Amino acid sequence: MVHRIMFNTQLRTERASGYKAPRSLSAQGRDPFDLAIALDDEAADPEKIIAAFYTYMEHGEHKVTRKQFQENIAAKLNDRNFASNIGPLLASGYEWDLVAISEKVNEALISRLSD
Repeated sequence: MVHRIMFNTQLRTERASGYKAPRSLSAQGRDPFDLAIALDDEAADPEKIIAAFYTYMEHGEHKVTRKQFQENIAAKLNDRNFASNIGPLLASGYEWDLVAISEKVNEALISRLSD
């Protein structure tokens, strides 16, 4: 289930951006972008996305609280490298707002994580 969600998110992102990312790409700026694109899908279920996230974290034996996640995103929003990471990956003329995307992801997903 986790892989299906990630794969489907990547496909939607590729359609929206016009860019097909290589499988090895690890673009940290794409994380909120991918999630925001996934949330635009009417079939997106935030509870299922969160359940998949917890499964993924458990499998890797990682833990993160809502507060840690929010602090991490806040720090990245002030990091010029993070903010500029996705721009070169998007199709010409495609515009996006990192702050708006981050707020959308926070409201729909991160705010629902446990403390």
